[in-house]
Amino acid sequence: MGQQLEGEEWPQLIKNMAADTSTFGEENRRKFLNLSSKFTNLVHGRSEGDRQQINTLFDDLNSLDFKTSIVSNADRAVLVINQCCSIVPPNDTFLVAKGCQLISNLISKQHVKVEGKTLSLAVGWCVQSLKHCADVAILDILYALEALLRGNGIYVEEQIHQLLGPNGAFNSLLDQGLVKSTGGEKVTLASPWDIQLMIVRCVESLTFATDSKAENVPPDKLKIDHIESCTKILLTHLYAEKHPDQDEIIYCKVLVSSLRGLQNSFQQCHELGIQLLGEVLGIIKTYMLYGLTGYAGLRPQKIFPANLYQCDIQPKFSKEVRGRKSVKVRKKRQKKNEASTSKTSDDNRQQDNFSQSSAQSYCSYTTSDSVNTFLSVDNTAVSLYPTWLKTSDSDFSDTETGQATKVRNMQGRVRQAALYLLSDVIKVYDKKVLFGYWSCLLPDAPNMQQVPTLCTCLFKDPSPRNRMLVLQVLTLMLIGSRPYLSQAEKRHLIRKTTMSFTPFSVTVGNMVSELHHSLLMVLSIENSVAVITLLLKCLAALVQNTPYHRLEPGLITKLATHVRPYFRHKDINLQVLSLSVFGSIVAVEPTTPEITELLTKCSVFNNRQQSTGDAENKNTRDTDQDSVQDADFEEAIEEVGALLECQSIDNMSWLLDVCLRKLNIHRMAQDGDFALRSGPLQVESLQVLSILTKKYFKEVISRHLSSVMLVLVPILSDSLPAMSFHAARVVDALGNSMILTLQEQGDKKAVSLDKCVQFWQTVLSGPLIALVQDTEQAMLRTVGCDCLTSIGTQVFEELPRDRQILIITLLFGCTHDEENNVRASAIRALAVCVLYPSLREDIHFIMDTAECVMRTVQDKSLLVRINASWSLGNLSDALVLNMNSEEIEDISADLLLKLIETSIKGFTRQ
Repeated sequence: MGQQLEGEEWPQLIKNMAADTSTFGEENRRKFLNLSSKFTNLVHGRSEGDRQQINTLFDDLNSLDFKTSIVSNADRAVLVINQCCSIVPPNDTFLVAKGCQLISNLISKQHVKVEGKTLSLAVGWCVQSLKHCADVAILDILYALEALLRGNGIYVEEQIHQLLGPNGAFNSLLDQGLVKSTGGEKVTLASPWDIQLMIVRCVESLTFATDSKAENVPPDKLKIDHIESCTKILLTHLYAEKHPDQDEIIYCKVLVSSLRGLQNSFQQCHELGIQLLGEVLGIIKTYMLYGLTGYAGLRPQKIFPANLYQCDIQPKFSKEVRGRKSVKVRKKRQKKNEASTSKTSDDNRQQDNFSQSSAQSYCSYTTSDSVNTFLSVDNTAVSLYPTWLKTSDSDFSDTETGQATKVRNMQGRVRQAALYLLSDVIKVYDKKVLFGYWSCLLPDAPNMQQVPTLCTCLFKDPSPRNRMLVLQVLTLMLIGSRPYLSQAEKRHLIRKTTMSFTPFSVTVGNMVSELHHSLLMVLSIENSVAVITLLLKCLAALVQNTPYHRLEPGLITKLATHVRPYFRHKDINLQVLSLSVFGSIVAVEPTTPEITELLTKCSVFNNRQQSTGDAENKNTRDTDQDSVQDADFEEAIEEVGALLECQSIDNMSWLLDVCLRKLNIHRMAQDGDFALRSGPLQVESLQVLSILTKKYFKEVISRHLSSVMLVLVPILSDSLPAMSFHAARVVDALGNSMILTLQEQGDKKAVSLDKCVQFWQTVLSGPLIALVQDTEQAMLRTVGCDCLTSIGTQVFEELPRDRQILIITLLFGCTHDEENNVRASAIRALAVCVLYPSLREDIHFIMDTAECVMRTVQDKSLLVRINASWSLGNLSDALVLNMNSEEIEDISADLLLKLIETSIKGFTRQ
């Protein structure tokens, strides 16, 4: 055995290796400089001697290690490319092949940028070489052409027609490959499938937009006719079926390049995407499930929006005999290839599980025969849970390695490319246009786990990355969709239950409900933290855009039952996201009795229930578990749901208790101090606490105001500005809620005046005042002024005189602040204070406020001027109220005249 190195010898060894690598790279750079100089000095390559010299130089250049940096001067490398295309005849097969290899190495591995005349010369030379060279050099030429065209399509538009035209080089090569694959006379040395792949890659390279280095300058785009030509070629390959002789990996690479090319084309030309939206979504719907068990027979078909189907799709297809013939031929081909039997009673029984509206929404563009083919699935694949949790499937057996693993990986990349394309489609095009296609992408009836939808991808796709992409797509679809989902409605809520058709509002309601059920089912069986993270984000977006008052009750309760265990997850991000989901639930408008009942549940956990919840949380995420049974899963969910039905000594809301526990200062007797753990979890807890205060003050907060106060007072003085800021937001919300409560009529109020006064005296004892006086953070001064605005008349009148003077002194000082937001907030707070009786009767305060308002009305900031104008209106109301009282002194005539002039100037100011 060799002698082991001592610890201090390792740094020296690493240093020597780095020196050797540097020396090797420097030697390569010198060789390239020497060879490139010889190559560029050649005048022509017509004679046999010149040809032999060129061949030797090509061999020497291509033998360099291009994995290291060997090009120190990019201009010299461009000159080599120019010389190669100038002196090498396009009909010299072997020299062309070696020259294309050099071009590919310089551009792809050394990142040499080819522009201008050299780019046009090189592309034209490659096009001519494709026409005149023998078959052995075709792949090398296409590799070089792909490198040259990537992102440069805008600069070689003259050569594009020679490539993509009817008699172009690409079509000729594809025809030759087709002749060979079908048993014709033409035979090429290169594989027709490799040629097909490289042509698709070249077309994909043409679709890349050229990035502009200048700021605020959009990238250059190809002409619309060139983009259409590229899109036509890409769609042809996506619609084509796999040939029996074609390798699966090569076919997958063709699909990936075609999908990426479509993605680039639609980014450059939105109008083209609108025209082909139905076809593109049909392609996406097919290939987002490519390679998964049970979906091998899916072929791309154009889909139509729901409203178009209701109008005239069925009459049109009743006259188009061609569509029926194509479906019948596809059905016979499937029988021939798979040697499958005819429909069985199981297939009919499975098809009956889908409602009439489901079949219309997913297969409205096909005939009854195609519906059977489209919805028929192998019985062995029927499962409620994803295949990636099953070790018994043949697709994931332990003995499968090598080629089969590469095939699975490439099939996963096809699904990934389809989902990326769908993501870009959703980002680029208007939701109003895309919403009509939702029924083709989402389940709209129960028991649709086998129908091709995005939810099916979540259940079936074994790749966590692809499942993450599905969740990103769903989140993009849901964000901003509330105006469209507001029409959702359940059938049992409609008066006429017997209908000959399914209303679109009911279809939307079914989609929303099934999306809830699918996401919660995936959440219960998912074991990837990254996927769960996006899943919780998707659930939050779903809650924010769902009209629960129009849907059947129970959705919120099930969602809360599934999400609540993540409050105890070891990953802090999941705890934060679970809180954000409940924050979305609290913010639902309009609220429902179910949400109110959920939030008012108590918070105490007994030992048996706590252990049951932990066991359920662990079992549903055990990666070694082969499968999850429906009965066990439902029983575990019911046990976790029992936590919401518990009883509490102090009767505190469980969500309020969670927020206070996360802030780590709720249990004073157990903690013994007020140590804060500042971070995203605490910030999210404060945000949820703020929403709870605004919407459920009476039901949740009012009885525990003292506990909340103990939380907020230390956080207001926290060293992290974000913590202090959000704590002040909670104080602001509490103040506004207490104002509304004290204004209510009746003896039984949610909170008494004494408790409100006690709360504000505690807050004003130092923490809130420190925020207003903070010299570093303008946002803290701003939110501090907002808090002073929410004190209210009744509480302010009960405060000690010194506190009142301190408040108005701070506000007057903030009107001179350098920050616009601080000045605007301060002048607004003064406008609120001017209507308090004790301050309204103080003529000196009125005069000082008037001077401040007249000064800020002329402020350079629009926000300050708006708030000052509003303050001028409050000041006028205060003066009117003072006129009715003979004991209050009137302001001087000069001041009144100045106020009138200021009002006129503010009204006429542009």
